[in-house]
Amino acid sequence: MCNIAGYVGKEDAAPILLEMMRREEGFAGGYYTGIATIDEDGRLHHVKVVGDLAVLLRQTEARRLPGKIGIIHSRSKSGGDAAWAHPFVDKDHQMAYIANGAGGFFDSKRDANGVASRLAEEGYVFTSRSATPVGKYPTLQDGSAVHVSEVMCALIHALIKEGLPPAEAMRTAYARFPSEIVGLMLHVADPGALFAARINQPLMIGRNQTGVYAATTALAFPEDVDWIMPAPPLSALVIKPEAVTIWPIELPERVCNIMPWAEGFAAVEKELAGGKPVGFGALKKATASLWPADQVSQKDMMLYEILRSLKQKGLISFETVAVPGVEPQTEVVNFRVRLRQPEEIESGRLG
Repeated sequence: MCNIAGYVGKEDAAPILLEMMRREEGFAGGYYTGIATIDEDGRLHHVKVVGDLAVLLRQTEARRLPGKIGIIHSRSKSGGDAAWAHPFVDKDHQMAYIANGAGGFFDSKRDANGVASRLAEEGYVFTSRSATPVGKYPTLQDGSAVHVSEVMCALIHALIKEGLPPAEAMRTAYARFPSEIVGLMLHVADPGALFAARINQPLMIGRNQTGVYAATTALAFPEDVDWIMPAPPLSALVIKPEAVTIWPIELPERVCNIMPWAEGFAAVEKELAGGKPVGFGALKKATASLWPADQVSQKDMMLYEILRSLKQKGLISFETVAVPGVEPQTEVVNFRVRLRQPEEIESGRLG
């Protein structure tokens, strides 16, 4: 999985995005990192690298990208080179797209290879095209692999070319080619809007006097946000400083809307009870069985909110550890969760 964030408002976007990613990259990203903004003249800017936020800052001008709106992404260690980092940009250089998730529940319900091959036949040139297969990513007819998020970017671009506005194109693409994902998009046709779509992976939205924020977890938000809300599952959104507009994404599959909060807190408490630092992946495994198998779960959303609650109560801390990166002799930052003063926490108190 990955971490994503976006901002639109009165302030320069790049420093805000970088700070938000600093707060969340260690949960599920850090191996590939990228950022995109739109400047006040409506021009798209983007950079991306293999490595974590520190590498992005060393190797690029990410901090100085112009504009009051932008998106940022940090990706897991799931294959590919620098071209497999987000954001993905359409061939007209009009839009930038980032996403978090995987096929998951929808793996057997969609034809990823077919969608990618059709777009290639229509003339889309995939920058992520790899000569050999990469994990479960889509493969073209010649056996080469492409990043599934670039396939989605190309599909959205094709729908815009057919005449759909960006928000409707994103909504339609998610309905036609569903995954367990969430995405953010910029488009020069509306340089004051963050476009978002969410099937089930987490997306929180917050606001303060300077702008509106979107992120995988509200742990990434500044302390002075006035309100925080989750983006609904199966929804497409246009996020602007003055309003958040939401439309449904129509799918036959059901996303579970009943969060097993009590059981989730108990599972996290049990996993942390030994006092040792625990990674986000292990906590996800500890809560995975709480969700019905015949519905799409929101386990990541619930887990992030449990951790935010515990952090606000002062019951946990986040520690950083260095782990091997993608490139030889490189390291990236991972977060570990530690329960504070476990001897003082009685059973059930975490909820």
